Amino acid sequence: MIGTMVVVFSVSKATLIFSGALTPFLGLGIGMVLFGALLMSVVAVISANCRAVVVQPQDVTAVLLATAAGALIAGEGLTPDRSFATVVAMVALSTVLAGAAAYAVGYLKLAFFIRYLPRQVTAGFLAASGLLLVREAFSIVVADAAPATPATIASLWPQWLPWLGLGLALAIAVRRSRGGFLVPLSFALAAAAFYVVLAALGVDLDAARGLGWLLGPFPDGSLLQGAEVLSFGDVQWRALVSTLPMIAAVVGLCLLGALLNVVSVELLNGRETDLDGTLRTLGVANAAAGLVGGLPGYHGVAMTGLARRVGIADVVAGLSVAGLCALTLLFGAAFLSDLPRGLVAGVLWYLGFDLLLTAFWDYGRRIPRRDQALVLAVPLVAVTVGVLPALALGLVTACLLFVIVYARIDVVRLFTTAAHLKARVERSPRERAVLSGQGDRIHIYALTGFLFFGTTRRLLERLKESLESGTPPRVVILDVRRIVGLDLSAWEAFETLVQRCAEQSVELILTGLSAPLQRQFERQLADLRAAGLRVVADLDLALAEFEDRHLAQAASATVTPHDTEGDVLDILRRHGERRDFPAGRVVMREGEPSDSIMVLLDGQLAVSVAKVTGGDATLNRLLPGTLLGEVGFYSGRERSASVTATRDSTVLVLGTEALARLEREAPEQAATLHRALARIVSQRLIAATLLLKDADL
Repeated sequence: MIGTMVVVFSVSKATLIFSGALTPFLGLGIGMVLFGALLMSVVAVISANCRAVVVQPQDVTAVLLATAAGALIAGEGLTPDRSFATVVAMVALSTVLAGAAAYAVGYLKLAFFIRYLPRQVTAGFLAASGLLLVREAFSIVVADAAPATPATIASLWPQWLPWLGLGLALAIAVRRSRGGFLVPLSFALAAAAFYVVLAALGVDLDAARGLGWLLGPFPDGSLLQGAEVLSFGDVQWRALVSTLPMIAAVVGLCLLGALLNVVSVELLNGRETDLDGTLRTLGVANAAAGLVGGLPGYHGVAMTGLARRVGIADVVAGLSVAGLCALTLLFGAAFLSDLPRGLVAGVLWYLGFDLLLTAFWDYGRRIPRRDQALVLAVPLVAVTVGVLPALALGLVTACLLFVIVYARIDVVRLFTTAAHLKARVERSPRERAVLSGQGDRIHIYALTGFLFFGTTRRLLERLKESLESGTPPRVVILDVRRIVGLDLSAWEAFETLVQRCAEQSVELILTGLSAPLQRQFERQLADLRAAGLRVVADLDLALAEFEDRHLAQAASATVTPHDTEGDVLDILRRHGERRDFPAGRVVMREGEPSDSIMVLLDGQLAVSVAKVTGGDATLNRLLPGTLLGEVGFYSGRERSASVTATRDSTVLVLGTEALARLEREAPEQAATLHRALARIVSQRLIAATLLLKDADL
């Protein structure tokens, strides 16, 4: 059953291409397509990646090749022999190039790009292919009608309407039924009914063939008879060059269809597939088919699903396809001659309506309304103007929609001030008191995403509003560490912003710009630096610089901190233990018990945590006067980070026993210490809360 259906599908697609002026060569055309299908099945069976699937000629590319063949013949005015040779060369070149492209993508491990194709474009292409299949099927069933105008086709409705109705009914029914035999049995019964009607009407096969109701006549015996008429000398290479754009579209759609179907087979089998390995196998299969004039192929989802549902072993389905193709090639010409044209057209109608329903129903329901117009426009343009304009329309429109939607995204991940966001330097309570309330005029914009003409416009408007407010900033910091890329329009916006900041004596700083982007936009950076832009390696360095500058300016000022820092230090000096740590020595280790509170008297410490991927990540720097270990001590949890001396350092340590002794012997001092520690923890919590509020979390 599977082998027979693949043969019928292949015959339908070959008939689609080798019709009209090429009808005299239909038998040989079918033979080459079947030979290509045979080779594809053999390659799939002997491979490790595709032996469990049915590989067959692709319907979407057959439509494009049929369209290109019709245009080539009509436009060049070639003789039948030259037309046939040129069309075969076009089909073979398309299939070989499609195989090369598939193998290259698999070899370079680029199959993941299928995840990024917009669904509205995919749906539009499926709808266009389906509509073209429906249209071209009429040319098969009414091939002898001259001219094949809509009025003529309508007058011949008994020849095509029942088959069209069968194709439409099956396309709808397969969505409601899980029976894998529905499609092949329906077409088999329809063919039997056709012959019964012929007998009832008293019309023999010769008469039916004369009326154009049957597919033949074909030469007796092998379908590869007459291959000697093919000659490279008959190929019109100049005419073939004119089809290169369509060949490129065929290669692209073959690759796209292969990836989409591989993903669909993954869903059928319930397990992941090696996408890259599968593409390499498909590349070899298509190259082999192209060498004999076969059509591009891919995974047949329907036939693979049928094989899986009835429990066929991995290689059996592929072998059945190869075997039936071989038998038909050698002995099936007479059988194909008696095949109803309506049956072949009905298969195409089924495939066409199935693609249309997939596009408009399966995908269309999940696509936003603004994008559904694109799904409708692409097939209409394909039918009225051409396939390539339709492909261009889909891609260009999808890009425009993406730009419009993405331009609405706010690239400002976080807006805050230096009052809420501090450098990763833990300072003493006295220094924190000096810095408190001094950072409101330092505005920080942490950006994310991609900066282009759409997103930079919104960013520029937001910055202008800040500069024109009643309390403009003294410093504006743009952190682009999370920016993945930017275009020239972003630099134009930066130039405008530099000019505006210079007019208002506002310092503009750019932080976090990656080395590749600095090299790429070296000239633009040089111009902006000359205009007043400062570039700092990262945001933390810029904040630390401002904090150090402000502390130096306030060194001579008298500051009264909110906590009794002197009293706390005095208590710790009298009751704590003084320890010295040379540079590089671990003061606290992540995961150890939190059994002490420490204060850094001199030197500098670094806080780090172990990364899942290995190594350590530095979180903070600790300067003299900093309290550490108090959170784990009060919560009873293990140390959440490691602390290492980066310089020779001196630390006061108050352990559990010393604190208990202090509480017994000097409860008032212990209470003073607890209040001071509680104030420090609460200040840190408030600062974190304010920062989360700025981030809208």
